[in-house]
Amino acid sequence: MKSTLKGMMVALLLPVLCFGQSFKAPDFSMENDRNFFAKELEKKSPLVRQLYAAADLSTGMKPEEARDLVNQKLDELGNENLKQFYATLDEAQRVRIGLILHVLLSNPTNLPDGVESKMQFGGGLGVYLMYTIAQFVLMPELNFWLRSAGGEYGSIEEKERYSHLVLSLTVLYAIQLEQMRLLLGLSPNFGYALGGSYKEGDGDWEDIEFGDGQAKRMNVGLGIVAGIMLQNQMMIRLMYNLGLSKLWDYNDSPKMNSIGISFAVPIW
Repeated sequence: MKSTLKGMMVALLLPVLCFGQSFKAPDFSMENDRNFFAKELEKKSPLVRQLYAAADLSTGMKPEEARDLVNQKLDELGNENLKQFYATLDEAQRVRIGLILHVLLSNPTNLPDGVESKMQFGGGLGVYLMYTIAQFVLMPELNFWLRSAGGEYGSIEEKERYSHLVLSLTVLYAIQLEQMRLLLGLSPNFGYALGGSYKEGDGDWEDIEFGDGQAKRMNVGLGIVAGIMLQNQMMIRLMYNLGLSKLWDYNDSPKMNSIGISFAVPIW
C-alpha cells in the first residue's frame, strides 16, 4: 500500500517538477568558445583592459585612429615580438583580393565627316588586388574586356568588336561617410588586343588583321572613376574611360571611349 502511494505521489509531482524547470543544452559553438577566450584574455591582459578603457572614451573611431591607439599601447607595453605580430596582422588586413565585373558601353571617336558614332554594349571580368593606405585605395586590376563600337554612314552601318587583356592601375581617394565610403580617382589602363572582328551592313563577321597598316594591338586609356565602398568592402564604381590610342595604324584612325559600371567583390 505504501509503495503504491509513493508511486502515485511521484507520478503527480514529476510533471510539476519538469515543467517548472528551464532546461538549456550546453552551447559548444565556436562563437561561445571565442567569447570565453576573449573574457579570459581580458582578465589576464592589462593591454586589452587599457584598449577597452581607451575605446570606451571614443565613439565613431576610424580604422586609422584604432591602429594608432593599438600601436601606442604596444609601445607602452614594450614587447617587440607582440609589435611585430600585430604589424603582420595589420598588413594582412589592409590587403584584399577579389573579382570585378564590368558592364561597358563604348563608342568610336575621331570619325570622318559624315560618319555617325554608334554606342555598343560590352562587358568584362577580372581580378584585383586592393591595398589601403590611410585614405587612399590602390587597386591594380587584370581584366578581360569585350568592347564593341559602331559607325553609320548614310544607310550603311559598320560594327567592330575587340577582345582586350587590360592592366589597370586604379588609384582612389576615399571619403568616409556614415555607412560607406565615397570613392574618387583615376584608372590608367593598358590593353593588348587578343582578337577582333568587323562587319558592314548585313554582311558576315570577318576577322580583323593586326600589324603594320592594320589594327593596333596596344591600347591605352585613362579612366575617371567615382563610386562607393560598402562596409563589407564591396565596391560599385562608375567609370568614363577616355581612349588615348588609335585603333588602326594610320593618321586619322578612330579611337574608342567607354562608359562602364563595375562591381568589385572581395573574396579574400
